[in-house]
Amino acid sequence: MTFKHLMLAGGMLGLMAIARNVTRKGAGLTQKITPENLAGELRIIGNFQKRVGALAAEKSQREAVRGFARRMMDDHARLSQRLETIAINEGLWMPGVDLDGLRTSLADKLQRAPLSAFDALYLQTQDNAHNDAIALLEGFVAASEAGALKDFAEDALNQLIDHQSHIRDLMTTQPEDALAF
Repeated sequence: MTFKHLMLAGGMLGLMAIARNVTRKGAGLTQKITPENLAGELRIIGNFQKRVGALAAEKSQREAVRGFARRMMDDHARLSQRLETIAINEGLWMPGVDLDGLRTSLADKLQRAPLSAFDALYLQTQDNAHNDAIALLEGFVAASEAGALKDFAEDALNQLIDHQSHIRDLMTTQPEDALAF
């Protein structure tokens, strides 16, 4: 292979890598999100939701919050299974890590929270987590090409927007007036 052929091949590989990257803008930063990074981040998000959902189902003082927590565990288990299937079919690497440092810290904080403060802390944690996940998915959907992962991201985005609506309803209702899920 000649030098010219090597340069052309390298250029093509570079273009392919650029085509697989999605730009995420947030807090004044631009970050590239590859399909692999998205899949890995969503896996960690799903694990976090299942872990803190189990805590809330056990520790919450409100039936509506316990019901919502059970819904989070079920919905995120289904999303995680679907994501894993897509990752296998698309050949995407997903990290084996259960939670990253930030989410481990948040889960530990919820675990240690006194029962009297648990519901408010859980709901605020959920609102923040859903804000971040929605921004991640919106960025990916807006900039990615059609395919199974984009379809999944669009479906997950709609589901997370619905979750966030329920979170905010729970945050603004009094415990005795809370909606049951």
